[in-house]
Amino acid sequence: MDSIKGTNPSSNSFERLLDRYLTLCKGYEALQSESLGLDAVKVRLGLTLYRNGPLSISELSEALGVSHPAVLKIALEFIGKDWVADYRDRRDKRRRLLALTNEGSTYFMGISAHDAIRRQAFGALAKAVGVDQALTDLDQALQDQSLESRVQEVHDQIKVLPYNDANQTAFERLNRAWIQQYFRIEAEDSRIFADPRSTIIEPGGEIFMAVVPSGEVVGTCAMILSASKRVGELAKMAVHPHFQGFGIGRRLGQSAIAWAESKHLERITLESNQRLRPALALYESLGFEQIELPPGSEFARADIAMVLMLREV
Repeated sequence: MDSIKGTNPSSNSFERLLDRYLTLCKGYEALQSESLGLDAVKVRLGLTLYRNGPLSISELSEALGVSHPAVLKIALEFIGKDWVADYRDRRDKRRRLLALTNEGSTYFMGISAHDAIRRQAFGALAKAVGVDQALTDLDQALQDQSLESRVQEVHDQIKVLPYNDANQTAFERLNRAWIQQYFRIEAEDSRIFADPRSTIIEPGGEIFMAVVPSGEVVGTCAMILSASKRVGELAKMAVHPHFQGFGIGRRLGQSAIAWAESKHLERITLESNQRLRPALALYESLGFEQIELPPGSEFARADIAMVLMLREV
C-alpha cells in the first residue's frame, strides 16, 4: 500500500510529467487554433459534432464544459458560416439539435485528421519518456527531436491506398470542395461522383486515396483509362486544404504514374485550368509538358492540357 502514498519519490516526477505533458498539449492546441483562426473551444465544438453527430446545445455544453450561452454563441457563428444547421429532433419536437453541414463536415474532417495525428505524436512521446527521470528524458527527447518533427513523422505515415467503396463520400467531398471554390460542378463531375467504381475503375482505371493513420481520407487522385487502353488521364486530384504542403499531392501523382507504367501505357494526359497554378507547378515537376488543348473537352473549365510520355509510340 505504501507505493500509492505521496511518499514515493517518483510520484512528484510523475505529476510534473503529467503537468508538462498537458502544457505541451495545450500549447500545441493553441498553435493549431491560432493557425485556423478559431479558438480552442470552437475547434472542440466542431470536432464533437463531427465525431458524435447531431447534439443539443445542452449536450454540447456538458461535453465541452462551457456555458450554455457560450455554446449558443458559437453555434450561431457556425450557422452563419454554413458549417452547422439546426433542426428539431424527430423523436422530441421540443428539442433542437445541431449538426454539421456538408461544408462543415469537410472543414472539420481535416481538423479531425490533424487532431488524430497530434494525439498519436503525443502518445508516442509519452511512451518514450520514463517515469523516474521524466522531465530530463522529456526535455532531452524534445532537444533531440522537436515536437513539430515528431508530428511530421506521423504525417510521413500517411499511406496512398487503392480506392474502396467506403471512400466514395470522401472522394466526392474533397473534389467537390476545390471545384466549387474556383468553378462550378459540371455534368461529368456529377456522373463520376455518383459512382466512381463504374465510371473509373470498372473500365480499367484506378483511384488513389491518401489516408492518415486514423483512417480518414485527406487526398485523392484518379487515373481514367482510354477506350484504347493505351492512354491514361490524370484527373480528380484533390488534397484537403489542411494537408496541403506536406507532399501528399506529389505522392498521389507518383502513385498514379507508377500504376500507368505498370499497365504499359503510352502516355498520361490531363486537363486543367491556368488559375490552378500550384497544381500546374506540381504537374510540371512530375514531368508533364503543356500541349494544345484538344477540341471537345468534357469540362467547360478546362483551358490547358498537359502530357507525360511514358514510352515511344
